[in-house]
Amino acid sequence: RKSTKLFLYAALRIYLNEENWVEVARMKEELKRMLRYEMNGVKIRSRQGEYAEEEKGSIYHYNKERKKAGSNNLKKMKFINEEGVEEVTEDISKIEEIVVSFYDALFDGRHDKNLVDTGVPFQPSDTHLEELLSQVSTISEDAKTNLVKEFTLEELKNIVKSCPNGK
Repeated sequence: RKSTKLFLYAALRIYLNEENWVEVARMKEELKRMLRYEMNGVKIRSRQGEYAEEEKGSIYHYNKERKKAGSNNLKKMKFINEEGVEEVTEDISKIEEIVVSFYDALFDGRHDKNLVDTGVPFQPSDTHLEELLSQVSTISEDAKTNLVKEFTLEELKNIVKSCPNGK
């Protein structure tokens, strides 16, 4: 979004120099639309309860947002080191390393059930499949035939009619 705004401002300057008023108006409208969208986000994030729907975002909302948000930076982090001892660090690069490695392993599926990085990606296994299936109840033959029969045109029409508009 930031790059898009910079591009639009540069295009606006070019069109102003060329005196191409149609494009100037179009660029200004596009910039206004983006700024309105951003200011609406500021109003929402400021959590100002009693604002009118048509109220414009302002410095007031920016200040409320900053005050409500507080600090979103980690200053300290508690972790368990290689020897299994709990430590606290204030080193920003160490904090970044811990956080990145944790989420890297999490998103790659290398964590076990205790959120410890195993170094091996998750592989599905059928080990407990028989046990699971033995606990699932069976259905009757009549229910089976109802599950695999084809839809009639009338049933499909009723389903489509029961859906909300545009879905």
